[in-house]
Amino acid sequence: MSKQPSLFVSHGSPMIMVQQSASQAFLKSLGEKLPRPRAIISATAHWTTAHPMINADTNPQTVHDFHGFPQELYMLSYPAPSEPKLAQDMLRAFAKNGIEAQITTDRGRDHGTWVPLKLAYPNADIPVVELSVQPRKSARWHYELGKALAPLREDGVMIMGSGGFTHNLQAAERKLDAEPLDWVVAFADWARDQIKTGNWDALMEWETGAPYAQENHPTPEHFLPLFVALGAGGDEPGSEHLFGAIENAAFGMDAFSFT
Repeated sequence: MSKQPSLFVSHGSPMIMVQQSASQAFLKSLGEKLPRPRAIISATAHWTTAHPMINADTNPQTVHDFHGFPQELYMLSYPAPSEPKLAQDMLRAFAKNGIEAQITTDRGRDHGTWVPLKLAYPNADIPVVELSVQPRKSARWHYELGKALAPLREDGVMIMGSGGFTHNLQAAERKLDAEPLDWVVAFADWARDQIKTGNWDALMEWETGAPYAQENHPTPEHFLPLFVALGAGGDEPGSEHLFGAIENAAFGMDAFSFT
């Protein structure tokens, strides 16, 4: 089984499922560009908890956790299986690193997970286990979550952080190709530079060091999956910028791999 990459992807608006765009084309091509994983761990921005939670539901429902979109989006499903054994492996990996976590079996699969995976792996035949993020905890905390999970990559498990490189719903426009806002560009350029140069300490202090941090992430949950992916890259991760774009004026759609 080949060692799997650790990824961060931006899932953007649910409209990415039905609206042609560069980011949709990128996600559709992603599964063909990567070695096929045995299973996928998804650290999703749309599951926020006080402490790490792992979803081991053997028949997770597809949750349409969004409102006011075309009816066709609510008809979509992603019936990929779960893998309870992987959930237990995650629990042990966290415990080994002094991180308390819990398993639940009664939560559906949110669109932070199924939207990018339905585009990348439309057959829904790869087991998926979801991991929550903790908005009241730091970027470095999430880096440590990812670092604890990193050894699972050796067993064919892809670790995916799904969020948004920039994410301000109030500033977003309906028009996909709306002109990117200056303060969105400034933040995205800064964050890309930290990743390109491997300046991880600066990146983990993004809330005080990045330009327009509060404007781009009024709440941090969409940026935190990046740090899970970064930690899962290992002690000295290399990075690859897989995709970059700003859509709807305020949604940074960047994707990275860490190996």
